[in-house]
Amino acid sequence: MNREPDEDQYQLNDYHHVEKNDDKSRCRVCGFESRDTASVENCHPDTRLDRERNTAVTDTQNGHTGFVIPPYMDVSARELLEAVRTATDHVRPETVLPAAVDVLVEHFPPSMSNPTAFEAFTHLIWLQQYQVLPGYPIRTDPETTARIPIQQFCNDAAAFDGTVTTAEIRDAAQLSQARIYRAKVRYVTDRFFKTSPVADAGIFIAADTGSRWDELRFPSAALYAAKTPHNTVVREARDWLVTHPDIDWAVAPHMMGIPQQTPGDTPSPSEDPVTSTVTMFDFAGFTDQPQSEVAVIGCVLGGETYDTLFTKLNQIRTTTATALLVVRSRKEIYQVLDELDASELLDTAVAPIDETSEYYARQPSIQAVNEEFTARVPELDYVRFITGKQLIDDIVTPVDVLPDRFSQVTTGQ
Repeated sequence: MNREPDEDQYQLNDYHHVEKNDDKSRCRVCGFESRDTASVENCHPDTRLDRERNTAVTDTQNGHTGFVIPPYMDVSARELLEAVRTATDHVRPETVLPAAVDVLVEHFPPSMSNPTAFEAFTHLIWLQQYQVLPGYPIRTDPETTARIPIQQFCNDAAAFDGTVTTAEIRDAAQLSQARIYRAKVRYVTDRFFKTSPVADAGIFIAADTGSRWDELRFPSAALYAAKTPHNTVVREARDWLVTHPDIDWAVAPHMMGIPQQTPGDTPSPSEDPVTSTVTMFDFAGFTDQPQSEVAVIGCVLGGETYDTLFTKLNQIRTTTATALLVVRSRKEIYQVLDELDASELLDTAVAPIDETSEYYARQPSIQAVNEEFTARVPELDYVRFITGKQLIDDIVTPVDVLPDRFSQVTTGQ
């Protein structure tokens, strides 16, 4: 029997991310507005948002998802990562490494059907770096957890030939280490990717062909080019963010199309069409009301230049989202504020005295720094800082850090 559609019900077209109002188009996902509909179409295409949603964390009790698979990664490497993710989902801590190794051996070529302990070790470090192994790197004392250190596992497993010595690890060109907060963790080098028959860095950047983003198969994901410390903090930030009661899902990384014009500009007919240019942000948190809306966009500060950071902040400013900057220490907050003050990008002085760092060092806490900075600089009232220590040690919650502006966005006010 045919029925007339209910006008009050949401139709499929209602969920398209572009909403047209008079002479402007608006992205339903982030709130970016422009008279150039093509720029808004390139902002959050439905296909990209669906892909990120499929790799989202929705519950901290079940946070093992890894990252969004990167672009142009070799098909076999992508299938391997997805197989490891499936094999290690909902398994006991002591069986994570055996499950991952079983997948690796299945994907190794015949010449590696009996891998050495060192070969298994380097590939497990690679999977740890890509955050595919739940619970790794180990955050707590190995004696207080059921998770087995990777080196110990490879030495104890009877399936591998040889052992992995500390001297071998130290001298290996395929491995290096870097600090994350209180500890050092290992990561694989370019040499590993050149010698491994199954691993792929997934960071090949195709030449700009002028094609639209939604015509590409996979988004860019520079997280796969980053070291284990950076990626671990990104994962921690993503999983921490989803504990906010208003965040329905969080993802890492998050891609957003670069606006071709600033809001309100009228595009010139002679300008080139919008291309697939996008910006990669480390993580983002979304609400569903009833369609997904991005409420927080985050960056873990590392080796990028301040120009790159300021460009990202300007892009977030075109949205209704809050920008969350994860820094290594409180001192790094002062460095960012110093650079902002020196850049002359702002209409308002960051501090009322010449010594910006000295002024903010007087604040009793990072939260007080956030409050003073955003009250003094209205152009950046959407920015909040948090340190890696605050994340890793669970010192603050998202409700503590995120401003009233966030609550207004998530409740649709």
